[in-house]
Amino acid sequence: MSKLVAGKIVTTLSRSHIVENGLVKVKKAIILESLPGGEGKDLAAWLKSREEFKGEVVLTQDAKMGYAVRESDFVVVGADSICYRGFVNKVGSLPLALISKHFGKPFVVASPSYKFLEDAGDAESAEDVQLGTQLEQPLFEFVDMDYVNFVVWEGGVVDLAEFGLGEIRKASANFFQLMG
Repeated sequence: MSKLVAGKIVTTLSRSHIVENGLVKVKKAIILESLPGGEGKDLAAWLKSREEFKGEVVLTQDAKMGYAVRESDFVVVGADSICYRGFVNKVGSLPLALISKHFGKPFVVASPSYKFLEDAGDAESAEDVQLGTQLEQPLFEFVDMDYVNFVVWEGGVVDLAEFGLGEIRKASANFFQLMG
C-alpha cells in the first residue's frame, strides 16, 4: 500500500496495522479521531513516533471528515472482515466512503487475507450496540463494495474498476481451501 499512497495526502479512520505501515511514506496523514474509542489518537501518536515518517500528521474530529476528504488524494481504511459484497469496519467507515465517492477520491480498503470471508452476513449482526444508555453507540458497520476503488492485501493491490471482485473472491476461496 505504501507505493500507492507515497507522497500523497491520505485520510484514514481508526487504527489498522496494515494501514499504519502503509502510511509511513505519505506527505500528510489526516487521521480522524475515530469515536467511540478514539483509535485515531493512538494511530497519530504511533505515526509521529516513527523515525522513517517524515510527513505531517493532522488529528481531526470525525465530524470534519468532509473537509479532510476534500483535501486528500486517497482515503484508506482497514477492515475487520471483507467479502465480495463489502466489508465491516469501524463505525464512520460508511459516511467516509460516501464522502469519498462524492468528492471523487479513491477509497482504499487494506486487509490481510485472513480477514476475507465467503460472506460478511447481515450488517446488523456486525453492529455492537451498547444499550441501556440514552445514546446507542454502534462500533462497526457494513460498507458495500460499490464504494471501494482498491483493495490492498498481501497479494498486492486490486483495482476494482479494472479487475472487479473476481480477484477478491479467488483470494477468499484460496484462503478457505488452505484452512480446510
